[in-house]
Amino acid sequence: MNLEYLDPEYFRTPRKILIDENGRLTDFLPEDPLSAANQLFRQTIAYFKEKGYYKYAVLQVSDEPWSKEKQEYIRRTVTRFRQLEKELPPIISAGAVRNRSNLNGYITAWCPQFPQFNPSDYRNMPENESLYFYQCLYKPDFPMFMIDRPGIEPRIAALICWKYQAGGFLYWASEQWIAGHPSTPENRKKLANRWIHEEWGFPFQNAPGDACFIYPQKDGVIASLRAQYIRDGVEDYEYLSILKQYRNRALRKGVMNPELRRNVEALLKVPDHIVQATNVWTRSLSELENFRSQVAAQIVKLKELTEDAPE
Repeated sequence: MNLEYLDPEYFRTPRKILIDENGRLTDFLPEDPLSAANQLFRQTIAYFKEKGYYKYAVLQVSDEPWSKEKQEYIRRTVTRFRQLEKELPPIISAGAVRNRSNLNGYITAWCPQFPQFNPSDYRNMPENESLYFYQCLYKPDFPMFMIDRPGIEPRIAALICWKYQAGGFLYWASEQWIAGHPSTPENRKKLANRWIHEEWGFPFQNAPGDACFIYPQKDGVIASLRAQYIRDGVEDYEYLSILKQYRNRALRKGVMNPELRRNVEALLKVPDHIVQATNVWTRSLSELENFRSQVAAQIVKLKELTEDAPE
């Protein structure tokens, strides 16, 4: 849930967010912006709970809190939300760094970019705090997602997440194909017809492909190679998750010998020759595929061991 737009200031100017009886968007300008923002917040929370989505929700209050003004805005907004709802979902701000953003006690899902990450900041976190990662644009020496970068980079990001037990990964967009940057009026006009506009391009010319992982065509979209590499990384993560499940099952059933457990635990930690740090990881696709094969082999072995063993 991106609730940055539930700031009372957002409602102090007319917003075309209501639909009249004829199906047309109409301006919304409440007499009391604070009451309107609070009411919409409560209604949003109620809707998520009613539909069963609330347990999966993450509450995003703002992005990149690197200025004192933005940090103060987040502290004020989180305080207001907590007065309206006792049990909030994880509160996230892309780029918020634990112990370094003046937001301890407010943010509960920390989301540093790879270059901002220091493992020691995230040790011994309270139970209500978690780690996510966030990445965008060029970050030399760290995994990047542009067209002109090696394909292993979008893939390795998922194993970095597993290595440091990050619960999620944020990227600012995936379908921002446009005709130049959207900040200019002419480009915004083109954006309205972007599905078939023959001059579509990328939002940042010095970061080709950033936030553009699928490409438009008249009948829908097609995946870029980078989208497929991201998928491969998600599958690497899933392999490890499956291995962890079978490890836990084998431990419950008492069917793991010491050597097997050592091998499994070493894989679950992601060896340093695969990922040593957010900026130190293998550049070898064959090495990465061999790692996946080892994980798969241990999954099969544990599956066979646990199939008939009693609990």
